[in-house]
Amino acid sequence: MKRRFNRARGKSYSRPKVGAMNKTEQAYAELLNERIALGEVIAWRYESITFRLADNTRYTPDFEVQLSDGTLEFHEVKACRASGAFLCEDDARVKWKVAAEMFGEFGWLMCGRLPRKSGGGWRIEQIG
Repeated sequence: MKRRFNRARGKSYSRPKVGAMNKTEQAYAELLNERIALGEVIAWRYESITFRLADNTRYTPDFEVQLSDGTLEFHEVKACRASGAFLCEDDARVKWKVAAEMFGEFGWLMCGRLPRKSGGGWRIEQIG
């Protein structure tokens, strides 16, 4: 991973390679595979579609998920605090909400993995 510096926060951070899942996304992919085995999900793809929200503003959801009833959903995966609050930058949440508003024909979910210390599991927030 390449290290970058965020001037506003005064911290450096790592950005994963494009197309490579982080550990939270890998865990969510396993959950989706379990849902395929149960017949709830037909298929899923990782970072398959990019939505144009405005000039020079794009949003790529983590997962495109086709449910067994034919519904198409886009899932954004984040880590969560023990309180259940999503760990994401404000701009990521805004892009998710704008995409859901612009493309309301799809389902939009934010999926947060809770820490193991607080029992683990997933927190799901749906919009639209």
